[in-house]
Amino acid sequence: MPESDNEFGAKKLSRQDSMLAVYNTVSALVAELCDVGQKDISSKSKTLPLPTCRGFCWYAIRITFDATYTELSAMMNALGCHFTSAGIGASVGQAITQSIRSPHWSRVWDKVKEILPNDAGNNDKDKSIVIQIIIPKGSKDNIKFEIKEQNK
Repeated sequence: MPESDNEFGAKKLSRQDSMLAVYNTVSALVAELCDVGQKDISSKSKTLPLPTCRGFCWYAIRITFDATYTELSAMMNALGCHFTSAGIGASVGQAITQSIRSPHWSRVWDKVKEILPNDAGNNDKDKSIVIQIIIPKGSKDNIKFEIKEQNK
């Protein structure tokens, strides 16, 4: 997607260019926090903690831009790094799991959220979860349910 002029004559970045800019900022922060090389995050290495670092970078882009895994794969291809959308999804899932289970990764994610534009990802706990249950007519008084929170 090429750049185009806005009403002030300034160049607007394409969506992919904007995603790449945020990716570079986030990967620099994650590299610093995890004591790894920024270029190593984009590598295919499966040496820990690199897959989790990648997952955090991709998750940040995903929530900032409401990006799909296919878009993330295309973004990485533009950087010369080839990751499938399924692989990206697996790394994002691993990063989310680690942020829930590990205090270290929770702190990393909190730091990443602080630098995301428009407070993206800072309202994780403000999102409502809606579950709709459709039952046969006339049986609503016979339904019993229990709500439990997931253990960390």
